[in-house]
Amino acid sequence: MRRIKRNKYTFENQFRKALHTTTSIINYYSPDQLKAKLEEFVKYYNFKRYHESLQNLTPSDVYFGQAEKKLKQRKMIKIKTLNERKKQYQENQVHCVKHSLNFYPKKFSFV
Repeated sequence: MRRIKRNKYTFENQFRKALHTTTSIINYYSPDQLKAKLEEFVKYYNFKRYHESLQNLTPSDVYFGQAEKKLKQRKMIKIKTLNERKKQYQENQVHCVKHSLNFYPKKFSFV
């Protein structure tokens, strides 16, 4: 089986690009300011930012073993939401049929 190195390099390039765009816009007047901003960025990148390559999870979720739990929770929410939408759609269809029967005169047979 052949190893694919592209994902690792793609992730590193994305990190570097995001880091560069975040830190290069502002002028820092001391090394401490830059260090504080870098620490803030790394915390955001690892704990707050969702990564598409990680199934829209944060790296900390994956590292600390919360990925499966969160993916399962999302799946349950998706199923529940789809069932609710299906129920609402069916109720709306019944409502529309009732109103359409009252709207048209009885001599029309297409209703």
